Amino acid sequence: MRRTTGRAAALMAAVIASAACAAPAPAAAALFSVGGRIGIANYSGDVLYKSGDVGDDLVIGAHAQIALLPKIALEGAAEYFATTFEYDASFEGFTFSREVDFRDIALYATAKVSLGLLPVVPLHPYVGVGPDLHILSTEVVRETFDDPAADEPPEKILEDASRGGFHVVAGLDAGGFLVPIGVFVEGRYSRIGSDPKISTTSALAGFRFGF
Repeated sequence: MRRTTGRAAALMAAVIASAACAAPAPAAAALFSVGGRIGIANYSGDVLYKSGDVGDDLVIGAHAQIALLPKIALEGAAEYFATTFEYDASFEGFTFSREVDFRDIALYATAKVSLGLLPVVPLHPYVGVGPDLHILSTEVVRETFDDPAADEPPEKILEDASRGGFHVVAGLDAGGFLVPIGVFVEGRYSRIGSDPKISTTSALAGFRFGF
């Protein structure tokens, strides 16, 4: 059983290595690709008055990439994040509790640079940086006060507010930017707006098909 398992593992490694070696050579023209992504995103910072961190939930998206050179690519991505969170806070002497639906439709533009091929495995580490745009929506679905006559506390982000941001990424790409079919894993940090400051940390996995 162990010998069979070892042979299977060796065969799988050989297939992966052969696929990497058989990948098309970098073309003179840029390669265009599209794909999808899924992951977990965590939002930190007050999106409403004293709301605290939003927390983490599922994020899904799609992207298009153009490889300008074997080690340089430009990517545009759109992602959707939605979650519900609860928080308690105080305002002018009274306390209140809220349940909030929070959504973010985000657009990312990223310039990525490949750092080369890792030894043994056909994986290309890369880093990237670029601007992003977030359409943030907050909706209070439940609200209770310890004083029924109290005024509603102020909000720090209005519904459907658009905020610009800036992000950095680091990831691993199977095959490199010029391979027609590929998969990747990626970590990203983004800072959104300045007042209030919101940051997101995301862990993503995705695929792409080239043309």
